Amino acid sequence: MKTGAVILAAGAPGEIKEGKPMMCVGQKPMIRHIVDTLTELKLSPVVVVTGYRSDIIERCLASTGAVIVRNRKFASTDMFCSLKLGIAALAESCDRAFVFPADLPLVRPETLRQLMACAAPLVKPGYEEREGHPILISRELFGAIEKYSGEGGLRELLGGLDADVRVVPVEDRGVLLDVNSYEEYEQVLAMEAQRCGRGKLHAECDILLSVDDVIMNRETMRLLEMVQYTGSLQLASELMNVPYTRSWRQIKNMERQLGVPIVRSAAGGARGGGSLLTEQGTALLEAYQNMSKECAKLSNWLFQEYFSDDFVEKLQNER
Repeated sequence: MKTGAVILAAGAPGEIKEGKPMMCVGQKPMIRHIVDTLTELKLSPVVVVTGYRSDIIERCLASTGAVIVRNRKFASTDMFCSLKLGIAALAESCDRAFVFPADLPLVRPETLRQLMACAAPLVKPGYEEREGHPILISRELFGAIEKYSGEGGLRELLGGLDADVRVVPVEDRGVLLDVNSYEEYEQVLAMEAQRCGRGKLHAECDILLSVDDVIMNRETMRLLEMVQYTGSLQLASELMNVPYTRSWRQIKNMERQLGVPIVRSAAGGARGGGSLLTEQGTALLEAYQNMSKECAKLSNWLFQEYFSDDFVEKLQNER
């Protein structure tokens, strides 16, 4: 049975003015977390319905193979309108589809596998007696979604259908953690930190590249990644919550010490003008990313050698 997905990323901003899909969780935007998870599971097609800041989201996903559908009326339509566009784009290509809000970045791959193991026409995850997202809809419901024009959107439509609905219990709080406020965003960041091992003793590896002084570390890697995702140094700075002048100085420091251009200005872009990584900038970023992954593996191995669970327990229990 072939499974696809529709990610709803068209909505205009509410409390969070930056645009939720591009807000960072860990090292990448929320929308990229979701698409990467779906790609890991080999779901196809993955349809992303864009609207607000569509050019930025589309650039972020350019290398993923996601199918982009624009809701050009996003400012005057609701989420259900975007869902209809997404379903229409994949209706002939798969037997069922996940429906994902673009602000739900922490759903685990194993949770999606659990949902896919259920053959009901409509499947929902449940965590601690609360229903969450994403939902999994079978092809037999696609037509009803495309034709529905009543009030209340998907919830009202599904409530009026005589369809078998299954709620699958999952051990994944991520199915409840969407982001509609800065407070909820902080909750998502805290959950991501917990999953990465922060909050207990662990090793972190930050590689410093230097010529005369430091030109590259984890922060500058993330800056280059965000420029690559957004096509804008200014927007990358906003999403990282750092001053634009600081980002600009970091780039210029790299270029001065290496003697090559790292970022170049480009016509167009999210704010009228944009920024793109040069060929040298892209090569530098890829090499640093690959080296970081290898160093993290080595760091974790060394940590286990010198800080075993028994050692840490004994260390922390000694008085």
